[in-house]
Amino acid sequence: MIDNERTCDLKLDLSGINRLAEDTFARVRVPIRDGQYSLQELADALCDGWIPYYECHKCGWFKTCSFPQRHPVNSNRAKDIQCGIAVTVLTNCLRAWWPRLLDYERDAVQHFVDALFHLVQFVLDSHIGIGTLVNNWNPEWWGPDMAAHLTASPLNVRQDLEGLAHSLQQVPFKLWKFQVVFVEGEAEQSFLQVLRNHRQLSHVARIEVLGGKGNATPERVPLRLLYGQGYSVSLQLDRDGSRKKSYRALAQRVQEFSGNVFIFNRDFESGFPLPILAKALELSGISVDEAWLQERLGSANAGGIVAAINQKCNCRIRKPDLAVKLGEVVEHNWGGMLHNDRSNEITRWILLLQSGQELEENQNTEMLNH
Repeated sequence: MIDNERTCDLKLDLSGINRLAEDTFARVRVPIRDGQYSLQELADALCDGWIPYYECHKCGWFKTCSFPQRHPVNSNRAKDIQCGIAVTVLTNCLRAWWPRLLDYERDAVQHFVDALFHLVQFVLDSHIGIGTLVNNWNPEWWGPDMAAHLTASPLNVRQDLEGLAHSLQQVPFKLWKFQVVFVEGEAEQSFLQVLRNHRQLSHVARIEVLGGKGNATPERVPLRLLYGQGYSVSLQLDRDGSRKKSYRALAQRVQEFSGNVFIFNRDFESGFPLPILAKALELSGISVDEAWLQERLGSANAGGIVAAINQKCNCRIRKPDLAVKLGEVVEHNWGGMLHNDRSNEITRWILLLQSGQELEENQNTEMLNH
């Protein structure tokens, strides 16, 4: 166990390290004075370069914030200080990372310092920006157009969020990442959206449909852009899709960017436990003999289960509608699936998306190489 208090007294060598800084019209790099720094010494040095002095009574948080130092004569005004919120976030972040920074090579320390800059700028812009939104949006003062533009002002932090994500990608510590999930069809998208709405997939940022092999190419899926923005990528295929040249090329490209690939042995709908699929069909108004359904699901060479049900019941199931029902049944029975059906394909896929890690049972890399 790390003795964090003692570790924080150890010195970090910052020889050759520089920091980003705000210049008049651009962001520039400024060398940090070579030498050994304690945590507090580095925090002080970075605060002086990154956090400007500010009269807190001009901030929308003035009345509720605990950091302003009230003017001794006029309590409605405050002394000119550095934002206490930003200073505290910077110091807390250094404290959390300090034991690792002491072991990092110079390049990793540089990437961390860059990430910390973007984090501090995000805190400043978002905190003060929200304070502005809390104030009166009176169009007579702002002007009618500017008052309306305030609605989009939070988007100004996007540059630093992407800078933070990009810099953290280069630090040798595996952080949680939001995922962009690419799926073969609308059914898979509808299913995942139900789980996402129920907070089952809290780290899934977007669910995109490939929509045909013409779109499933490394050129059409912006993996480098997404990776640079700090996202991880997960790709879902079924057995037939994994045999298509374009899909295989995309899957291999995803793995090159440390993404996950999940391939169903048959197809999406065939991957559910029998009771889950049967219940979803029942909720869709379709009655199917479970013995027949179990036989079809157990047949390794059988085709898609939905096509077989349509033929047997003389019906026409719309896959995205069935997928919504499947999502609702899975959500209601998720605890039981974890206990009884952990080796099931759907259970393993959901766990993969929840964790962002490849599961031992998943043999997708091996399947792609066949």
